[in-house]
Order: sequence, then C-alpha cells, then structure tokens
Amino acid sequence: MANEEVLIVRVHPEILEGQRLPPESLRDGGIWEQRYRSIIDMESHLHRNGTRILKFFLHLRVVNAL
Repeated sequence: MANEEVLIVRVHPEILEGQRLPPESLRDGGIWEQRYRSIIDMESHLHRNGTRILKFFLHLRVVNAL
C-alpha cells in the first residue's frame, strides 16, 4: 500500500493536497524522502522475517493502454 501511495501521488500531485500535510513538508521535498524511507524500512522488516519481495516495472505506451 505504501508503494502505491507514493507512486500515485507522484503522478497525481493533487491527491497530496487533500492529505492536510504541514506546508513545510511540501516545500523542501522532504516528504518524498520520508515516504521512500518508510517503504524501504517496511521491505527490510518483511525480508528479515522471511518474506521475499519481488518488484516489477510495467511500462505501457499510451497506444497499448487504450
């Protein structure tokens, strides 16, 4: 879920506006570092506990997506 939240918000920044975040977190871009760090920490925890994480990148051209 965390990955999804970061990726969707990066593509659709208007979603971020509805999250009522402190303005200073949006100004310096630190929010992205914090969110990515949270993802890395969660994945590390899962890996330490025996879960294997596989990541895939799916790239679709607009022609293929229609």
